[in-house]
Amino acid sequence: ELFGQFYSQSQATRLEITSISEVTDQRVHHVSGSLTIASPVTSYSSVATIFIDGDLNINSNITSAASGAWVFVAGGNINIRDTVTQIDAVLISSGVICTSHNGTSCTGVPGSSQLRINGSLISLNRATPIRFTRQIVNTNIPSEIINAQPKYPVLLRGLFSRSIQKWSEISSVD
Repeated sequence: ELFGQFYSQSQATRLEITSISEVTDQRVHHVSGSLTIASPVTSYSSVATIFIDGDLNINSNITSAASGAWVFVAGGNINIRDTVTQIDAVLISSGVICTSHNGTSCTGVPGSSQLRINGSLISLNRATPIRFTRQIVNTNIPSEIINAQPKYPVLLRGLFSRSIQKWSEISSVD
């Protein structure tokens, strides 16, 4: 539903991609199928939205510069590998969001590191809530930290906003 509403009606340039390295600034992207982020993404500075028909598998950290903002919208599940420690993005899923995926299932791995998300986690399906499954050794600190970032709606406004124009014709009668 979000794909149909925002991708096809976006005023920004739309781009079909197959890997995260193809993401470009001020674009709305589409991945047919699933997407895996296998290598670290460091200090990205682009502003982009990525729609994924299938699953999003995050196997490495994703960090942004202050000017960067990515939103991932997955039609399937979002699986965050248990070795990932930081994600700077908004993650939206119609399926399950798993914060500690071991590569085959959403079961926490004892001894995982703390996960810090600078952005948001949003589940669109009430039947499949977010699964906070991370298990760290130190029980005095939280397993997952989610820092909401107000920069996302501000930086992304150009991709989805529409300008409203109103005009009228005035005729004078002499």
